[in-house]
Amino acid sequence: MIPIRSPYSYYFWIIGSLKSMLGLLGFQVVGLGPVGAPFDVKFSIVKWIQTEDFLKFVVLEVKGIYTTPEEFEQGTEEYDKKNFYYDLDAEEIIRMSERNDAMGKEYVFIVLPRYYENTFDPLAVVFSVFVSPKNLLGKLSSEKRWYSYEDLLRGFTYYTFSAFIKALYRCKIGLGKEHIMRLLSERGITPSYPSLITLFNDIGGEKKALRVGIVLNFTKRCAMLLAISKDYYSSYAASQ
Repeated sequence: MIPIRSPYSYYFWIIGSLKSMLGLLGFQVVGLGPVGAPFDVKFSIVKWIQTEDFLKFVVLEVKGIYTTPEEFEQGTEEYDKKNFYYDLDAEEIIRMSERNDAMGKEYVFIVLPRYYENTFDPLAVVFSVFVSPKNLLGKLSSEKRWYSYEDLLRGFTYYTFSAFIKALYRCKIGLGKEHIMRLLSERGITPSYPSLITLFNDIGGEKKALRVGIVLNFTKRCAMLLAISKDYYSSYAASQ
């Protein structure tokens, strides 16, 4: 399979779109950079944890769109969605589901873009679906790597962006402050910038993962986006 557009690019378009859409919802957003970048004190997760603020934390793994060599080599400006494919590793999805089960809340999700036209990059989150790893497992096989757009999403329950934000606000998904504290205590560390960086980077997980962490403070209407991808360039090059 051949990527229609760089999977890494989808990752950054999703992040940029998240910042814009959250802004429309009244959130002040920071953090478009690597974990560990300096943040204004108003966006201190440490201080958020120490207050009664309503916090939610989620991790999104972003996938790219691939197509067949025949479709790609046609050189047309329009691709047939019947030939859209996602690269999904069943074992990785199982581990993601296990992470969610261990916390008793779904907080790690997969984002599947449904577009390739650069016109829609600012609306990337609107033209993408947010998928629960556990729900996805019923579609996957340990002997298969590529899954077509139609086979994967036909008759499948997923979140749109608006439904995803609603589910976060209504505490149906995502980790609250007590869960963040639990993750820290399990590692024997206290809330501080270095330990939070370690925590979020650890959640980056797989070598080839393109993930973004989102901390939403609904009380202060602030949000922090944390880029937590791991060694993507080197692992992607090695796979080609």
